[in-house]
Amino acid sequence: MSKNHDEDLSACNTQTETIRCFFAIPLTDEMKNHMQDYIDTVKDYFSFNKVGWTRVDNLHITLWFLGNISPGVMEKVMDDAGKEVKDALAWIRLAMEPSREVDKLRAAASPSRGIGK
Repeated sequence: MSKNHDEDLSACNTQTETIRCFFAIPLTDEMKNHMQDYIDTVKDYFSFNKVGWTRVDNLHITLWFLGNISPGVMEKVMDDAGKEVKDALAWIRLAMEPSREVDKLRAAASPSRGIGK
């Protein structure tokens, strides 16, 4: 990161209002259901302690926790992240192309299509 970029971020962070910011992957409904089942199973074992349980709807996998940052810094981070995500998605699409072709070949060669019997 350039020195100017860091200066821009610190200039944005002069506001008093902050937002809890992190990058995360949401869980699928199936994963949430499994987590709810697990929590329901172990919850009774922790009844002696005042444990605060997170609602299953709020569960996710945190990739990078940024902490409490100002809205200005968050906008800057989101702009930078958006550029990186676009690049990453382009690479993912390219990487997935060959597997789509393999899936088409598998489907074409499946026994239900009369091939390979």
